[in-house]
Order: sequence, then C-alpha cells, then structure tokens
Amino acid sequence: MPTIFPEGKSPLTEVERGDPQRQVAAMWAFLSDGERAATPVGVGGEPIELVASKEPVLYRNFIEGAGPRAIGVGYPERVNLAFDAENLRPAIIWRGAFIDAARHWVGRGSGFQGPLGDEILPMPQGVTFAELESPADAWPTQGAIELGLHFRGYRLGENRRPTFLYDLPDGTRVAESYRPITGQVRPDFERRPGLTGGKPDGGELYFRAAAGKQIKPLADDWFEIDGLWRVRIVGGAGKGERRSGAAGPEVSVRVGRERAGGGPGRAEGLVERLKVGPAKKADDLSGEEIAALSK
Repeated sequence: MPTIFPEGKSPLTEVERGDPQRQVAAMWAFLSDGERAATPVGVGGEPIELVASKEPVLYRNFIEGAGPRAIGVGYPERVNLAFDAENLRPAIIWRGAFIDAARHWVGRGSGFQGPLGDEILPMPQGVTFAELESPADAWPTQGAIELGLHFRGYRLGENRRPTFLYDLPDGTRVAESYRPITGQVRPDFERRPGLTGGKPDGGELYFRAAAGKQIKPLADDWFEIDGLWRVRIVGGAGKGERRSGAAGPEVSVRVGRERAGGGPGRAEGLVERLKVGPAKKADDLSGEEIAALSK
C-alpha cells in the first residue's frame, strides 16, 4: 500500500499549510464528530455554497433538523443556526461552512438539506417558554401552534442580522436575537430573547435553555449537556437550575411577569450563552484557549 505522505511530505500543500501532522489531526477531528460530521465538500454533485462575507446570509427552506419552515442564518463569524419557525425555537447550530443550496436550487428542489459545516448540534425539541404553576410541573410537549404561540416573522437590524418575533399564549411578545461571540479560539453564540407585555396574573413564565440525557453543573453557573455543549443563563428571576423533565434533565430559569400595581415583575436582560464542545481539563488546553474560555 502506498504511503499517504511520501518521504514524510504531504502532496496537499494548500491544506493546513501542508503540515502532515496538522492534516492527520484534522482528519481525526472530523472523524471524532461521528454522525454530527457534515458531508465533505466534493462528495456528491456540484455544490452551490452560500457564504456570509460582510453580513449574514438567510436561507428559508427545508433544513434537516429544523423542519419545513426553517430559517437558516449563516454569520460572517462562521457560526450558523437554523431557526424552526414551526415550533419557535433554535433547532440546530453549527460551525464552519453554512449551507449548500444545490438541492433546492437545481432540478425539482425537493427534500431536506443538512448543514454544510461541522460540529452540528441539535437543540432541545419543543417550545422555549412555558407557563408553569410550579418548577416541578412537566414541560409541555405539544407543538407551538397547539399551545397558542404565534410567529410574527423576523426583522433585520444592523448589518442585516435577524431578530425573530413571536407571541406567547398570554400575549407576551418575544424578540429573539443572536450574536456570535468573537475574539475566542472558537466563536460561540449569545442568545437574547427580549420579552414585553403579557398578562399580569396567571402562572409563572419559565425559560428552558437546555435538555438532554446528562447535564453536569460546572463552575460559574455553566452546565455541560451530554458532553457536547455548554450553557449559562444570565438574567431571569434567578439562576439557571437543573430540573427533572419527562424525557430527562433540563436547565431552566423563572422569567417572572410584568405585575400590575408595582409588584415584583419580570427580570430584565435574559441572556443565554452557548458554547459548542465539552469542558476540557486545564492541562488539555493551550494558554490561548484557557484565556478565551475564562471569558
């Protein structure tokens, strides 16, 4: 069998600066993603890659993992998301390349298209906000339409960055925006679901940030989800807490309500911070990574 690197040199000088060790590490990194790994570019038909350069690129179509009413957003920072407009939730996030539009733009355009990048992370099924009488109540499993939520579309802000708009059953209006966090080894997402209005009475409103099979508390109010990603909630009427759900553990926080008569109301500035990848041991990190992850 011929060697991959004749005389210790790589024939692909444009990949990873032609360094054999970096190329081997890249192959292992790709294989370690397992089913989350995207199909390599060049496998299959001629791609039509959508690339975000100076501003986000939006792709409204059938996206695998996000349903038939998906709104894909590719950011110049090379982190991406697909918002499920049917169930009003972030459905998947991923890094790297955004999406290949060839399936829908060539021929009959049928079927679902998956992300083009890698580190594809499915987010929790079901609605993000729910009215509960107590923290022990089960999270609703019905779809957004059945529960009475209403999608109002999205608006484009500075540099055409979208904010998703929807109403909760009690009349609360949600304006949900996303911002890639840069200046790190690996950019991540900040999610801001702004809330206004709603009924001043009724059960308490809760925000569910994560659900999985295994949730491990970490330092500084972070939680690790199934060893694949981490989440931290800032704002709300308290800290994010791990609770038992019908399908497994969840991370949620009480949001509160706008109360009549000046009573305790809704907490301001609800922010969810998302990091793809598990928490690493300090001795596995470079000095640059340690500094970035401590932010």
